[in-house]
Amino acid sequence: MIGEAVDAYAVTARGLWVRQWPGQAVLCVSQKYWTAFVHESLRCGPTAMNKYLQLNSDQIEEVVKIVRGKLSTQNRVTLQALIVLDVHSRDVLANLVDKNVTSEFDFEWISQVRYYWEASVIIELTHE
Repeated sequence: MIGEAVDAYAVTARGLWVRQWPGQAVLCVSQKYWTAFVHESLRCGPTAMNKYLQLNSDQIEEVVKIVRGKLSTQNRVTLQALIVLDVHSRDVLANLVDKNVTSEFDFEWISQVRYYWEASVIIELTHE
């Protein structure tokens, strides 16, 4: 299910996507994409980092607006947890921008918890 949510994130508006998937998938996949976007922004330079910081803030505002509306209890709990994660992620990103971090190997970045999706990893079970 996480793999499907990863694929769907890339082609679905985030405001819709966050309401279509189970809470664990939303939280996990959102963090996976945040990690990937920070890596990409670091590779592209300070302008990209600032743009992603703004996008990150816009995404938080979008989810806050959704939470203020009518939602199922399950969606509300998921989105409240997502807001907490997104705000922390935004603060980490703002810190990276403030400290002019420009390398994926800078301690300020590698010391952060990051989520990665490695779809090529296959677990093989054998029955004896």
